[in-house]
Amino acid sequence: MWSIKQTTLPQIFVINPGSTSTKVALFNGQHLIASQTVAHPDDLIKSFVSLWEQFDFRLQVATTFLQKHAVKELDAVVGRGGLLKPVTRGVFEVNDTMIADARRGIQGEHIANLGCALAKNVADMFHCRAFIVDPVSVDEFEPEARL
Repeated sequence: MWSIKQTTLPQIFVINPGSTSTKVALFNGQHLIASQTVAHPDDLIKSFVSLWEQFDFRLQVATTFLQKHAVKELDAVVGRGGLLKPVTRGVFEVNDTMIADARRGIQGEHIANLGCALAKNVADMFHCRAFIVDPVSVDEFEPEARL
């Protein structure tokens, strides 16, 4: 007699910083467990002098959500990719160079630039890996389109 090996689905946390909100979600595999959109009043966003001054505020949104849902373990954290170096579509593991490029704004300032650093920070708390998916800087133009 044989048996099917039971496997557990990965626990994935997603964070998407937007211009007027921060969206967070928790997945078990492809199954949505919980999600929340935290709206940020315009006057609050304008009170930050620079984009990166919002980092701790956005991180607090993420950690509050995780605490509210009593998350003790994560297998991966996914952030919204920002204006990074041109890349093809896909999934990219966050690294120090990516975060440095996002901080420098090598292709401009965009709230999504916080995504990779937020993902990495949360992933470090849970001792797991951080990724971005299809960043804003995806570039798959045909050569003729560049003329």
